[in-house]
Amino acid sequence: MLHREDPDGLIVITQPAHAWLAAQLARHWGNDRFGTFAPWEDVCLAAEQHDVGMAGWEAAPTLNPQTGRPHNYIDLPGRAHTEIVSHTSQIVLSQGRYAALLVSLLFTRVWEKYYTGPDSAAYAHEVQSFLARERDFQAAALSTLQRDPIYAADATPEVVARNQRLVMAWDTLSL
Repeated sequence: MLHREDPDGLIVITQPAHAWLAAQLARHWGNDRFGTFAPWEDVCLAAEQHDVGMAGWEAAPTLNPQTGRPHNYIDLPGRAHTEIVSHTSQIVLSQGRYAALLVSLLFTRVWEKYYTGPDSAAYAHEVQSFLARERDFQAAALSTLQRDPIYAADATPEVVARNQRLVMAWDTLSL
């Protein structure tokens, strides 16, 4: 969840709604100066579905005891957040392997940056297990995509890395 303060009260934006906005950015990305991306539909799908794993939790969110409000994505406790998103790439896999790979790469990058420091020592095992599962999934997905004649050209390390950075940029811009 995202929180926006408003004179009339708190505006709560769900993670899937935020992801929908990220997808709108993706669908309108590119011009004569910096081009577009491929595979277009798969990358847009990754942007749109990257937070689909949060939908169940957001139907009955936990409350932040300090504020009395639903936790937002920043103050959601790390252990709970890891558990909530741990199945996201598998959910997206049912829609497409390339999109699922990009979602998995997004979450491993975020978790490596924010959930592996000293503050996460209490749930380090869960985080490391999550990261190991995601890395295994990424290796298998990438191998499959590289052998697929439809996806092989877009499954090179350079193209996948660029597309992952784009999904991360749209995720950030849509906050």
